[in-house]
Amino acid sequence: MREQNLDKFVGIPYKFLGTGFDGADCIGLCQLFFYEHGIMLEWRDGRAIDKDWFIKEPYRIARWLYKHFYKIKYEDMQYGDVVLFEINGEGHTGICVGNHKVLTILEQFKTSMIMRLNHGNVFYRGGFRLKEKWK
Repeated sequence: MREQNLDKFVGIPYKFLGTGFDGADCIGLCQLFFYEHGIMLEWRDGRAIDKDWFIKEPYRIARWLYKHFYKIKYEDMQYGDVVLFEINGEGHTGICVGNHKVLTILEQFKTSMIMRLNHGNVFYRGGFRLKEKWK
């Protein structure tokens, strides 16, 4: 995956189930990032999604990721890898943008941003690299 200027991905407003520059949630931001890199992969599993899906089904996104990505180690992460992380006890997704930083969006912060993993209360839980069939 060829690196792009990330400025267009920073400052996107939070919008539950959003997938565009006008608003996105953390999964929608990942989908948008991949679309903008020419990878048209549908990130939703076709089932209804409510606000608390990550509490009721904490492994739902991980099951989907294992179908399309393979798991990688923290030290092997590179630009474009999907990251599962936890902040303040809540699970989130994001995209590795290099140097153990992640592009993500959190409802409580209102807009997308780049943050460092394993800093303060942000903890890495898993990394995933896209399988070759999608590249």
